[in-house]
Amino acid sequence: MNKKVNVIIMGILLVCGVVLIPCLSKSVEWREKAEEQDNVITVQAQDEQKGEFIKGAFSYHVLKKGKTDEVEITGLVKNVKDVKIPFEVTDSKGSKYKVTALANGAFAKNKAIESITISSGVRTIKENVFVGCKNLKKVTVAKENPNYKVVDNTLYTKSGKTLVAVIDTGVYYLIPKGVIKVKEGAFVYCKNLKKVIFPATIEEIGRLFESSCPSLKQVVFRGEKVANMVKSGEMATLKGHEKIEIVVPNGKKAVYKKKLQPIYEQSKLSMVEDKNTDKKKVYLTFDDGPSENTEKILEILDKYNAKATFFVLGKTDKFSMDEYRKIVEKGHTIGVHSTSHQYKIVYKSLDSLKKDYITTRDIVWKATGIKPTLYRFPGGSSNSYCAGKKIQKYMKYFNDTGVVYVDWNASNEDATGRYYTAAGLTQNAVRTVQRAGSVPVVLMHDAAAKKKTVESLPGLIKQLQSMGYSCEALDEYVPPVQHRKVTK
Repeated sequence: MNKKVNVIIMGILLVCGVVLIPCLSKSVEWREKAEEQDNVITVQAQDEQKGEFIKGAFSYHVLKKGKTDEVEITGLVKNVKDVKIPFEVTDSKGSKYKVTALANGAFAKNKAIESITISSGVRTIKENVFVGCKNLKKVTVAKENPNYKVVDNTLYTKSGKTLVAVIDTGVYYLIPKGVIKVKEGAFVYCKNLKKVIFPATIEEIGRLFESSCPSLKQVVFRGEKVANMVKSGEMATLKGHEKIEIVVPNGKKAVYKKKLQPIYEQSKLSMVEDKNTDKKKVYLTFDDGPSENTEKILEILDKYNAKATFFVLGKTDKFSMDEYRKIVEKGHTIGVHSTSHQYKIVYKSLDSLKKDYITTRDIVWKATGIKPTLYRFPGGSSNSYCAGKKIQKYMKYFNDTGVVYVDWNASNEDATGRYYTAAGLTQNAVRTVQRAGSVPVVLMHDAAAKKKTVESLPGLIKQLQSMGYSCEALDEYVPPVQHRKVTK
């Protein structure tokens, strides 16, 4: 595996605004041009004998001639706001070429570009193509393109295994499970990004540009593969942001530190282990907020050093927007529940479900800078209103879009219609946690009427902690509790 990789972990550190100068790749030439010229990279002269020419807004380089003539775009020769990659181009001699590639650094540090449309013929996008494009907000790929796709403004290879470009993000970015490679220069310009989580599936990470993520404070590794792929001799000097925290799996600090030694000795980078990895965990979840109870719930969670997950309703009033932010700022997870919570509306059709989900997702995204990756069906995936092929279609939609739907296997039973004292609610939750298995997910509610739930919460947390549980927040890496699953 090591032989495949040119630069790995130092790429992560460069996501954090750190520049390493290792044994560099073929992209040095474009990098120097980009640093000299903080806008459009132009071609000073065209030499058609060498296979270089200019046509329209682009400069080209001939890749091959023969049965199929192909070119790659090497840069822009004029400022263009909305870039559209052509399917083919004709040179001054009348020769036609298919445009099949975007060269290293083709559009790097271009401040004029706001959108890019990639044609169906492009099959190779090299490294650092979009890095530093501060005003780039949208990338679109032609539906007919068999090689690339865009999901939530992130450009991937069609298989989803290689992340090519993150166009824009908020303060937190979770690279999806299944991504194996992150290309050099993948974080285009994410000025607000503070935390990046790399999944256990990652095997290769390319060097990333210093100015891409100037605010990043924490890098989290979920697995060990990346650390095992780093060659210490490939790292040299270090500069840039130094107050970076690297979080590694519990018990793996020595392995990571050894692999990162050339960097670690020259910097103030801190490395910590995720001490919660081996603890017995319980996941408290609250549906139907925010409400007047949310602030009280957050205060109780803070007091007992507990984390939770809030599956919220989509509301745009100032109070709700502030509560979304507070949930995230205090280290809890926020997921989507519903906009209307009316079964007849939500479950009318797949389009209705999408609209209900996306509306709340975007409200939360706008308020917090975090795009939720968790969802809870109103009534759960086992709700009696929607079953059979219909719910299968809805569950498949979330699976296909990389969103994890989460049900529950324990509950304080605060929504059964029966009256319970605070002690009774606590007893219900503890009893069901004890028989929930290795991943207990407790259903509770954050609606305004659920005063007893708030009253019961301190006792519940203290009892769970006395049983050896750590109250944690869900994320997409926790094995999901699901009442129904997609059947093949």
